[in-house]
Amino acid sequence: MNEPKQVPPPSGATVPEPWLRGTLLNVPPVARGVLHALELAQEDLQKYCAGLTDEEVNTHPAGLAPVAFHLRHIARSLDRLLTYAEGRALTPQQLIELAFRCVRGAIGRLESQRRANSRPGSRRPK
Repeated sequence: MNEPKQVPPPSGATVPEPWLRGTLLNVPPVARGVLHALELAQEDLQKYCAGLTDEEVNTHPAGLAPVAFHLRHIARSLDRLLTYAEGRALTPQQLIELAFRCVRGAIGRLESQRRANSRPGSRRPK
C-alpha cells in the first residue's frame, strides 16, 4: 500500500501531529505509534532548537544541565533502546558515550548524525 503524498500546509497553518496525518498505514499499530512519536520528537527538535547557537545550546541556565546534554541524552538513549530491541549488547563505543555527558561543540555533530540516520535507506550503525 502506497503512502499518501504529504502536501505542506499553507504558510502559518498548523500541522497536525504525525499520528493524525494518516501516514505509515502499512506499519503494524504499535510500531506505527513508536514511529509517529519519533517523528513528532524530530519535528519538535527542529521547531525549538534549530535557531540556537552552539553557545545557547551549551549554556547552563541557573546551574541546570544545558540543552545539549538533553539532546545527546535523547539520541544516545534511543540508540541504546534500538540496540536492545535488536537483541544486541551495547558496543564499547555506546558504553563510552553512556559515560560521556557534557562536551561543548557536540551539537553540530549530533545534528549531522541525526540527519544522516534519517535519510531514506539509511541504517543505524551497528
